[in-house]
Amino acid sequence: PRRGIGLAQRRKVGVNAKLLERLARKAIDVAGTPDAGIWELRTEWQPQTFSSLMCWAAAKRMARVSARHSTGNESEFADAAAKIRNEIETQAWNNDVGSFVATLGGVDVDASLLQMASLALLPMDDPRLRSTIDTITQKLGQDGWLLRYRVDDGFGNALLFRAKMAKQSPAHHQG
Repeated sequence: PRRGIGLAQRRKVGVNAKLLERLARKAIDVAGTPDAGIWELRTEWQPQTFSSLMCWAAAKRMARVSARHSTGNESEFADAAAKIRNEIETQAWNNDVGSFVATLGGVDVDASLLQMASLALLPMDDPRLRSTIDTITQKLGQDGWLLRYRVDDGFGNALLFRAKMAKQSPAHHQG
């Protein structure tokens, strides 16, 4: 138990930690399974890299919560995070494209993978992360805008959403 907080507060932390553990375990269970992805594509479901990235983030953050609040499950979640990260690194990296790709084993890039930087899946100086950022910018950049993807999305228009690209150095994201 943490010192400096009362019994009622410790009980509240315990209840919240149990809820977070259940949610993290669900994320771990679905990592690498087919889904429609963040963009809810109307195509055949495939294992989406962004979905696995978010499952990794859940496991990684839960390991930290467990360590901080002494729930005794830190290694369970740290091990799961390491396994999911390994799956992303081995199944979502495409040497031919020179980038992490939208689906495990796929070939297309997706702007959602820029979240790899802010979630710190890899260190900012990892050449695969830099290459992914550059590839996404090159393949999805259009007149200062960034398209989310360039694949048939089942809606009949692959260019529905655009986000204005900000000119920022990689150091800006290290915060």
